[in-house]
Amino acid sequence: MNDRKLSGDIGCRLDEVQRILREFGLEGVDYEKGERYRSLLACVRQLVFLRIAGVGIATVRKLWEVERKLIEMIHGDSHGSPSWLVDGWGEKGKVRQRLFLTRYAIGADVDGLAIQEGLNFSEQSRELFEKDEMGEDVLRLLEDYTKRHRKLSQLMGRVQPLLQETARWAKQFTR
Repeated sequence: MNDRKLSGDIGCRLDEVQRILREFGLEGVDYEKGERYRSLLACVRQLVFLRIAGVGIATVRKLWEVERKLIEMIHGDSHGSPSWLVDGWGEKGKVRQRLFLTRYAIGADVDGLAIQEGLNFSEQSRELFEKDEMGEDVLRLLEDYTKRHRKLSQLMGRVQPLLQETARWAKQFTR
């Protein structure tokens, strides 16, 4: 992949793009193909926006890891695509069903994520999931995701006026 092209298309420093690719495990995949490149570009651009908004890389990486675990637990990574973590960025529709960072559609409205009470998922997990996934609880991950996403949304709501003012201020340098 050409990190320099990606950096130029985003309008971000090369070292920042390389750091994001490394931190989120996106380096080393052949993203030169059209749709894969567009998906990676959209994903990395959003990660850059979050950094500009002052969201710490550790905060974003933790949400990314929770999303990754959710996708792995529902076997969304088993479609054979080497770029499965960003493939959701190339898909249309189901906006309310998509996870925030990966844009993976989980098949239910993310805002209304719930598990029917009384169901025993711990018993089923021994049968449904492989041994390296044992101990992971879907409900706990969904709750963790919801809490982290809500916190990030609240932060973005608080910094939005500052970002808008910064964008207006920055226009003086483009004339």
